[in-house]
Amino acid sequence: MRRFASFAATALAAATLATLPPALQAAPGEGRDAPPAGAPRAAGPGPHEGRAPGPGLPEGRAPGPGPQEGRAPAPGVREGRAPVPGAPHRGEPPRWWDGAHGHGHYYPTPGWAVRTLPPHSHTVVWAGVNYGFYDGVWYAPGLHGYTVVRPPYGIIVDDLPLFRTMVVIGGLTYLYANGVYYRERVEGGYEVVPTPVDGRPAPVSGPANDKLYVYPRNGQSAQQQSTDEYECHRWATSQTGFDPTAAAVGQPSGDASRRGDYQRARTACLEGRGYTVR
Repeated sequence: MRRFASFAATALAAATLATLPPALQAAPGEGRDAPPAGAPRAAGPGPHEGRAPGPGLPEGRAPGPGPQEGRAPAPGVREGRAPVPGAPHRGEPPRWWDGAHGHGHYYPTPGWAVRTLPPHSHTVVWAGVNYGFYDGVWYAPGLHGYTVVRPPYGIIVDDLPLFRTMVVIGGLTYLYANGVYYRERVEGGYEVVPTPVDGRPAPVSGPANDKLYVYPRNGQSAQQQSTDEYECHRWATSQTGFDPTAAAVGQPSGDASRRGDYQRARTACLEGRGYTVR
């Protein structure tokens, strides 16, 4: 009897539902057909169903920030701007820009210390010192490895970098790189030479010819003479404020009226070191 009453109630409810408008009829699965508690639920449409995933992103994951969004630019590089070729970045050795004679190249500043020589560098033995040479940069043994230095006059290297600059001063051809002048030797190789003096005529107040002949009166070697000549040149420049070699690299030479004073100071220095100067 109870089963008949339940069946009749169910039939009456179905008939009543059929007479309602479609908008009021419950959709399948809403309230009437809900699964019992504990039963597994069917997977419904995900939050991104019908939308293609972003490139390189797993499906169903929202895209993250772009490659630069929320990220600081690399050290030494302005955001959105490419770094200057060869320019020093943070953490790299201090460099100077050699623009003389249109050379246009960066080099490590003298005094910079490194633990080991660069790969493929050349070793040049001069006066018992093992110098290193690589891409126009000279290295000498230091306290904790090697130090970037200026090479001594007279030292010879087998080859120069391809970006060396050819310079003609006073009718002579020089090879230039990293503030250093080289002369090609007939025997092969390239020799470091002093900065050539420009060939402009001297003023009336100075001597007509700056060429001085230096003779090693005490039998000094060519290496020692080159070193002494350079040191006397530096001393004469510091005493007079005139540098005849500065014009060759596009720098002011100083007061031209002090040219004669410079020559006398240089001569006195050389004679004091045992040379005859005429």
